[in-house]
Amino acid sequence: MEGGGRGSNRLPAGQAFARTGRARGAAFLRRATRRSMWVQAPFLLVRFPALLLAVGGAIAVLVAAVASGPLFLSSAQNAALEKQLAPVSKWNGGLTVAATGRVSGPLPYGSPYGVATAEDLFEQRDRLLREAASQLGGLSPGVITIIGSAGQATLPGQFLPSAPIRLLYRDDALGRVEPVTGPVGSGVWIPDRTASDLHIRPGQTFVLTLASGTARIRVAGVYRDLSEAPLADFWSPLYTYIEPYGVNRVLPPAVVLADRSSFSKLEGRLQDDASFRWEFPLRSRRMTIERAQVLAAGLQQLQVKIAGSVPPFSGYFHYPTVFTLLPDAVDQADSTAFALKGPVGTLSLAAVIVALALVAATGVFWLHRRRVEFRQLAARALPASVLGIRTLFEAALPAALVAVGAWFGTRALIGVVGPSTLVSPEAIDAAASHAIWTVAGAVGLIGLVVAAGIPRQVRSRVGRAREVAGRIPWEAILFALAAASFYEISTRGTVVVSRSGGPPKVDRLLLLFPLLFIGGSSALSVRLARAGLGRMRGVGRRWPVPWFLAFRRVAGASATALLLVAAAALSIGIVTFAGALSTSVRASADQKAAAFIGSDVAIELGGADPRLPSGFPFPATLVTRYAAGPTLIPQRTTVEIIGVDAATFPQAAFWDRSFGDEPLPALLRGLHTSNPLRLPVLVLSQQGIGPTTLLIGTSYLPVDVVGQLRGFPGAPPTTAILVTDRDVMVRTLQAHSISRELLSSDVELWARGDPRAVVAAARKAGLTVLRVTEAKEVRSSPGLLAITWTSGYMAMVGALTGIVALVGMLLYLQARQRQREVSYALAKRMGLRPGAHGLSLLAETAGLLMASFVLGTLFGAIAGALTFGRLDPIPALSPAMRLRLAPSAIALVAAILLAASTVGAALAQGRASRANAAEVMRLAP
Repeated sequence: MEGGGRGSNRLPAGQAFARTGRARGAAFLRRATRRSMWVQAPFLLVRFPALLLAVGGAIAVLVAAVASGPLFLSSAQNAALEKQLAPVSKWNGGLTVAATGRVSGPLPYGSPYGVATAEDLFEQRDRLLREAASQLGGLSPGVITIIGSAGQATLPGQFLPSAPIRLLYRDDALGRVEPVTGPVGSGVWIPDRTASDLHIRPGQTFVLTLASGTARIRVAGVYRDLSEAPLADFWSPLYTYIEPYGVNRVLPPAVVLADRSSFSKLEGRLQDDASFRWEFPLRSRRMTIERAQVLAAGLQQLQVKIAGSVPPFSGYFHYPTVFTLLPDAVDQADSTAFALKGPVGTLSLAAVIVALALVAATGVFWLHRRRVEFRQLAARALPASVLGIRTLFEAALPAALVAVGAWFGTRALIGVVGPSTLVSPEAIDAAASHAIWTVAGAVGLIGLVVAAGIPRQVRSRVGRAREVAGRIPWEAILFALAAASFYEISTRGTVVVSRSGGPPKVDRLLLLFPLLFIGGSSALSVRLARAGLGRMRGVGRRWPVPWFLAFRRVAGASATALLLVAAAALSIGIVTFAGALSTSVRASADQKAAAFIGSDVAIELGGADPRLPSGFPFPATLVTRYAAGPTLIPQRTTVEIIGVDAATFPQAAFWDRSFGDEPLPALLRGLHTSNPLRLPVLVLSQQGIGPTTLLIGTSYLPVDVVGQLRGFPGAPPTTAILVTDRDVMVRTLQAHSISRELLSSDVELWARGDPRAVVAAARKAGLTVLRVTEAKEVRSSPGLLAITWTSGYMAMVGALTGIVALVGMLLYLQARQRQREVSYALAKRMGLRPGAHGLSLLAETAGLLMASFVLGTLFGAIAGALTFGRLDPIPALSPAMRLRLAPSAIALVAAILLAASTVGAALAQGRASRANAAEVMRLAP
């Protein structure tokens, strides 16, 4: 026919040039792809959206499972290193070399150095150290500090007033202080307290007297004393020369700053042996563990060479001090990483196995979805091996594209949920290599499953294989492995962090048991449910149509559908267990940290008999610690005494109900007695102590035990503790004429609130702060970090297996789509409304997934209850860890399942409504 009518191959008149370049390209592609099934293969899956989605989901989950392990481990290692380096200044983390010697002039006779003058010695030392540090990498340029000996400064011709000072030179020191007055000409800069003590101004001179000599020194300016404010990072390496020390907070000799030329001249006149410091700070405290290991090894080698005077350093250093904290920080980070390798490897392997099972299921779905096509091709004498290879070509391109996207998605996910956003390039390369080979193997597995299944499809013997597989008691195997794991855990008393003289290590059996237990319990429940549902197909005949149809489908569901229920229950159980573990560990870490130090922050106070200021802005209490030394008679047990203030202790100190049989106020009331000659105490001891006598020096103090404790805030875990009232303790000692000097005591302030704000308030109130201990120091211990991060990775593995369950639901819906369309077409002619059918689909999918939700949540909680007694990361510290579920995570899982059910039912209903009934009936097997 002409003119573009029906059946014509030509366009209507006037539209010959209407075809765009896009249309011409599409037409060319259609002609090209008709040439061979091999040419069509890479793009053929576009015609099968469900199959394409199944392949994409399986490959995405597999890539995430393979790549997440190395990436998460690297993230955890780097995070552990960051936490170890956080309290370490860049100066202490780098390299510090200290040596003594003259600053200028000829060296003394008999000097062990191979040069004649102090200037030559300094130049050789400086050159060697800078060359060695530059070869390491990761260190910033060196800063030189030269510290003179302490001496007395007086005015010319006078002995009083005097002030202790020491000369000091440091690169850029004069630019790092706050000028008060000056400069006036050349000279040195003195702190304002020295200027006040000597009554001296810029332009005047003073006399510095050392044991080795005397020199007149001109003052160029006055700067704000560095001890009056928190020490800046630049001055932190010299804190011992600046900050007050000791219980009475004695100030060290004042630091007098001089430029390099003036310092050399003055030291030369004084004939002083100064201390030289070369400091090469870390360029950055944010580095990968691999880079830190290389740098730490280089620093340790350099330490050995310098301290041992190994060439090229021989002859230039005599008993130097070489210092760096980086190797210790790296060792601690390695310990945390070592604790993670086993569990993360185990969980990653479990996720890979589940993902490979999904890949194999995708191959089965591929075979089922295209069974008519495969039968036709097999009828043309095409071997199954050829069809399997063709399947490889079809899956290769989509799998590669999805793998690339999944790779970048996994990296982004680790950046969000991982302990650190920093991942080592070495880990990225290893993960990429593993992912490439695994994806290639997965594509091969799909082809192998298809090639192996085609003969069975042709001979209709698929049911026999399923029947045999269905008879295998898989749940019994899982239960046997779970029982073996639990037996090992129970009999050998495994704890989550086992040291045995080595680094901490998380026992992988404590993580394998929940996986095996949840999987076995879910599989057993599904098998029992299938047996029960098979006998209930006649139930519900009078129910509303949507519920009746949904129940009939579920009751007649195949073993594959119920297997998906078990898989979803496993993933939900893992998420439940991991969420409970993470929540419990965080809560336990907070409690143990507060219990270890007593409250949110503990401040050791200086001075004689400090008192808590009235109106202190935070809940606070004073606690007196009497160090171990008193001995119980006749037990001969050395104890530590903790004196508390009963009035303020309950509001400020941490307390857990497991510490005692009575509430804290009742226990504290028992510490007050009318007998001034006997000391009432609460006892914390594993052996238990009754009425006894306390030996202090050579004096005896009668003791009344008014209660037994199982724990107490601030109590060391391995020492017997007596708790008493501070004031009662003092009165009882006085009544027995026992001097308090016989007991070494420290007074601490315990407070709730932000540690920095508490410390600032204490200083503002006039209290002398000696040492500050915060709860976060305990929370950063390797054991707590290891189990916390492991639980996070376990939750991520649970999410991956959840994706497996959702993809499995898609396969379930698509596998029964043809049958559903046939039944819907027939039921529609009998009056079934689309809304009722859609509601039945929603009830079917939601019922299956909600059953998975109930099973997974229940078995995850049971697994937690069975194992949490052994999951305590620091069992020596009270209180013991308790099981706490994560309701937010459980609610989120439920919401996701309901949303997935709704979307899946809507898609299935939409496709059933659009289906051509005649075409469906014709193609129905």
